[in-house]
Amino acid sequence: MSKTGKKHPHKSRGQAAVEFALVLPLLVFVVVGLIEAGRAMFIYTSVTNASRESSRYGSAFGLLPDETTAKYQDCAGIRNAARQAGFYTPFLDDDIVIEYDEGPDPDTGVIPAPFDTCDGDADLGVTLECGDRIVVTINYTYSPMLNLIPLQPQTIVSSSARTFLGVITLEEDFTCGGG
Repeated sequence: MSKTGKKHPHKSRGQAAVEFALVLPLLVFVVVGLIEAGRAMFIYTSVTNASRESSRYGSAFGLLPDETTAKYQDCAGIRNAARQAGFYTPFLDDDIVIEYDEGPDPDTGVIPAPFDTCDGDADLGVTLECGDRIVVTINYTYSPMLNLIPLQPQTIVSSSARTFLGVITLEEDFTCGGG
């Protein structure tokens, strides 16, 4: 007998190592699966947030500092708004599609085909009327970091539309506070 009172003190140490070796692949599979699920959710949220923020930027009335280009004509600015809102998701120019349509028909709800697509840095040829919409669609391909889990690359698509409500002008003699 040994000093501790057990006949075979090293037997339980070897048994624990074997059990750990059997459980380790399952543990790694679960941890990697949780990380990938969280990463996929993060990318999905990033894509939807980017499409919303970029369509919001384009629908806001205002001119750029050059005072000739409206925000809805600023394709580069709309894409930049998407990239800033996309956190750490690297969107390429081809991932971001900017279109303009006339909005859904009030009687049928059918959305007509876009009348213009924003290509390049600016689209100075487009003019929006009250009720027209800017539609930003973002496509991003999610692929797993590790191939431990057999997931194929998935395309995440988010499209957001904002209605252009027109321009409100104030008279030049407008004063605040009744003065």
